[in-house]
Amino acid sequence: MSPAHHLFAVEEDSDPNNTLQAYFDKETNFSFDRASQGEEAVEAVRQATALSAPYAVAFIDIRMPPGIDGLQTATQIREIDPNIQIFIITAFSDYSVEQIQHQLSHHVVVLNKPFYPSDLLQFTANAIHAWERTQEIERLKLKLSQSLPMEHQLSWEANLLNDQFTPSKALEKELAKLNAPKLSSFSDFLIRFHPVEWATMNRLIQSG
Repeated sequence: MSPAHHLFAVEEDSDPNNTLQAYFDKETNFSFDRASQGEEAVEAVRQATALSAPYAVAFIDIRMPPGIDGLQTATQIREIDPNIQIFIITAFSDYSVEQIQHQLSHHVVVLNKPFYPSDLLQFTANAIHAWERTQEIERLKLKLSQSLPMEHQLSWEANLLNDQFTPSKALEKELAKLNAPKLSSFSDFLIRFHPVEWATMNRLIQSG
């Protein structure tokens, strides 16, 4: 884990000994920013994304009066940065887990207070690993789009029912240049793309 992982907390608690940042003070692998209101958090994520210095993980308290609540904050943040890993922190039952999952769809963990610091650190490490993988997939997609002629980018045969996948020779050659593992199934192909794009990729393959 590199020392540059950028974390963000949105929480109401003003006691410095009781903030999420206090859990990470002894950890050297993270940089940590904080906001006390939802609107402030949304703007911070917007600026970080614009500067190509996105946050890997956002910890968002479900209750943050005044202003928008945690779920509204998380929804707006997700619209700005679809790849950010979101932890919803709650000690209340304002929203069910199902409501939160439905609203945010992916890359979300609901963490109930109180929790053990060791659990928080482990969950964070797992979330950062998932975020790194998503970032690598995005880089691979960018390299692939830059190196392949447009007429070859969507050139393949797929049998969705049998989960078979046969990339074109051009695509196979370019993937080899990028040291990408061989694609053996359609599922194997899909996991290289962000979940929000699966429906689009499915449609393109069926029409192409």
